[in-house]
Formats: sequence, structure tokens, C-alpha cells
Amino acid sequence: MLARRSADGTGWPNIVSLDAELAAASGDRPDLARVRAGWCYGTAGVARSLQLAALALAEPEWNRQAVAAVAAACDPPGGDRGYDDATLCHGLAGLTTVAALMAREPGGEQLSGHLDELTTALIRAAGPEHPFLWPATAPVGPATVHRPGFLDGAAGVALALHFALNPSAPVGALPWDTALLLR
Repeated sequence: MLARRSADGTGWPNIVSLDAELAAASGDRPDLARVRAGWCYGTAGVARSLQLAALALAEPEWNRQAVAAVAAACDPPGGDRGYDDATLCHGLAGLTTVAALMAREPGGEQLSGHLDELTTALIRAAGPEHPFLWPATAPVGPATVHRPGFLDGAAGVALALHFALNPSAPVGALPWDTALLLR
């Protein structure tokens, strides 16, 4: 898998161009740009998958790399995490959920320090002037949209925020984040 390695840590893009694939196949190191991230792809999603594999196969170095990648995504140089809104699918709530899950695993404790900042950012993104508290960015253009939904609306943000702020809360027989295949 092609990874983007830089001073701010290892990351995985959500898109790898054909030119980059061909360059890697010929032994070159392609330049992989930092792109929009989501919980299901990009650095957070790939790192969580790597962490789960590391825990299942007892590979502590993989786990260390996964945790370091999410820590870098939580605290990038310049402070721009690359998320356009607070939502779960392509927003800050997705990164918060992945960081909270990874922090609860052996070797992920260093991510706990990022959770205060992430949850504070989610709280700051809320606005009583919005019908569902958290607005989202429209997929095309700079328009603000208001959605109550799970992946791209306020319900997902509220679940992520509750999960990160209440680490000892019982999750029940089937936790809500099971739908994201993060466990």
C-alpha cells in the first residue's frame, strides 16, 4: 500500500493516481498529495485497520505506526487537519471516533491527549442557529447544508462526541460504531 511519508508523519491518501501506482511499481517513490480524509479511507481509516491487524497478529510495530499516523493527523503542522466540517463521514467526528477507539487499545494511550482538543473542536463547531446544531459542507461548492443523519449529519457528530467524552459508558451488545466497521 502506498503511504505518504513526510515530516508530519505517515499518512495514506484516499486516492492514488495511475501515474503514482506506475511509479511505485517501477521502484520510484511517487509524490502523494495530502487529500480529503474520511473514516473509511485515508489516514484515519487505514490506520485503524492497521491497528486491528496489529493487535490480532501481535505486531507491535504495526500498532506503533498506526497510532503515530493518527497522532500526526490529529496535530498536523499549521493546525489544518484537512476536514471541511464536523460530520462523521468526511469530517472531524470521524477522526475523533477513530482516535477514541485507538486510544482505548494497548499502545494507543498517546492518542488520549488529542481527544480533548478534538472534542473541543466539535463543540465549537456547533451552533444554535443551525436547525440540527452542526452544519455540513455541501459535496459540491461552499454551501452549508443541514442534515440530521448519521454519516453526514448531526446524529453522527453527537454520537462521536458522546463516545469520545464518555470512555467508560457501556456500549451495549452492538455499539453504534459497528456500522462503520471500526471494531
